[in-house]
Amino acid sequence: MKDMEQHVFKSEENALKMYRNQIEIYFDAMEQYLSGILMDSAWNGLNFERENQDYIMTKNRLWNKLVSNMEEYPLAGAFYIHIKTSDERLFARNVEKLTLEEAEDVKACISDSVGQRVWDILVCKSGNYVVKSFSNSYMQISVAVKETELLNLWDSEGADLILLSDILPIHQRELYPGSYFGLEEESEQFYVLCEPYTSASFSIVRLIPQYDIKTRIFYGYRLLLYLSLIGLIAVPFIYLVLERILLRPLREIEAAILKIKQGNISYRITKFGYSVEFQNIMRSFNRMLDQIVDLEKKTYDLEIEKKEAQLDSLRLQINPHLLLNSLNTVYSLAQMKKYDGIQTYVLNLVNYFRYSLRNTEEYVQLGKEIDFIKCYLEIQRIRYPGRFYALYNIDEELSAEPVPPLIIENFVENSSKYAWEEDRPIEIVITVKADGHFLRISVSDNGKGIEETILNKIKAEQIIEDSRGRHIGIYNCVKRLRLFYGEAAIFSVASRPGEGTQVWMKIPRKEQHFDELVDSRR
Repeated sequence: MKDMEQHVFKSEENALKMYRNQIEIYFDAMEQYLSGILMDSAWNGLNFERENQDYIMTKNRLWNKLVSNMEEYPLAGAFYIHIKTSDERLFARNVEKLTLEEAEDVKACISDSVGQRVWDILVCKSGNYVVKSFSNSYMQISVAVKETELLNLWDSEGADLILLSDILPIHQRELYPGSYFGLEEESEQFYVLCEPYTSASFSIVRLIPQYDIKTRIFYGYRLLLYLSLIGLIAVPFIYLVLERILLRPLREIEAAILKIKQGNISYRITKFGYSVEFQNIMRSFNRMLDQIVDLEKKTYDLEIEKKEAQLDSLRLQINPHLLLNSLNTVYSLAQMKKYDGIQTYVLNLVNYFRYSLRNTEEYVQLGKEIDFIKCYLEIQRIRYPGRFYALYNIDEELSAEPVPPLIIENFVENSSKYAWEEDRPIEIVITVKADGHFLRISVSDNGKGIEETILNKIKAEQIIEDSRGRHIGIYNCVKRLRLFYGEAAIFSVASRPGEGTQVWMKIPRKEQHFDELVDSRR
């Protein structure tokens, strides 16, 4: 019974704290509002003489502001203004909270000497009011809240709540929070709960009749007793029900999970609980196992597809024609005794093959991919002087962005090999820009373009075959884009014969940058 009494007291104490917090929120809002008015230089006109036109206009504007904002502060009964330079007093009244007589009564009671630092209780003829004043060199603003308005936030009548302050007669009584208290005019005892305000000189006190507490405990005790008896009688029956509808199905799930952990993913639950919920769990469990089997097969197929794409990419990287042609170029440069050219050419060739023979599963930094493209174009420039020139439109801050290797270089290589026309050099433009969480990459040239039939095959992501054999470069790049990014990657190509070609890609940016793993040994 003592424990139940303490639970009742704790519940009532929490409710009183919530009420106090609500009042303090209202107080803080009014404090910020009136402090803001005092700090506003718009009211400096109150420093003039009382007959001055600026003084009159400023005073009227201030009064109108207080009246118009009254509805925003539901507790406030009236705002009082004392203009020190003219010793003029006026107030803005909430007609629903205070009568004119009550407002005049409070006005006569308010001290205009200094601003009050905390909320305090003001005892007037018409009743008690909670007041706080704010002051500067030329003006004092006070706000008054009727005591009954404050207490009515608890309920419609403010029942069993009082304000406790040094100036109130009730303060002389022996009120101790957490104890019982008896009023002289009543024989009943009251339990005392008290919550002080952090920004006020008074506390809120709630007196709970002892009879109400005992009634609540009595009903709670009887309910607890009945529930305990019912529980003791129902335990065997409940156990049998739980065994049938819960424990048995759970053991079946545990056995199924054990079989799956042992590698038997073909196992399926056939007999299960009697409830609809466990039947749904059985179907979901078996469906999950079917999906695991399908996913395992798809993962295996995807891995095979990825390995095939890597092999295709590796075959493209090991370019025997480039190697043989490069040896012929070195031989020609040696015949012409262009030793500086041989050094530059061989160095770029070494960097080209070192980079291109890396693992295609890894990402590379965009800056390294661009350096590789420059190596390749330098090799081609020495072999075919005057055939093309390249322009780079790349944001410098993107140099560390991870991208799949050789994705950009393949299209640059196609432009340098297939877009060239004998009567004029071509321009190759490589562009990389950030677009939110994506990278936009384009490789364009103004060369001879692509025939419509070949262009349609590229757009359909098909392998191109002609009299020279199978061309899998573009097909392999698109396939690798799909393997790296799935449907999040966008690829498109546009071309017209005689007008050039543009390849455009949009890929997601990675959340972290990968270190360049290319072997840098010389």
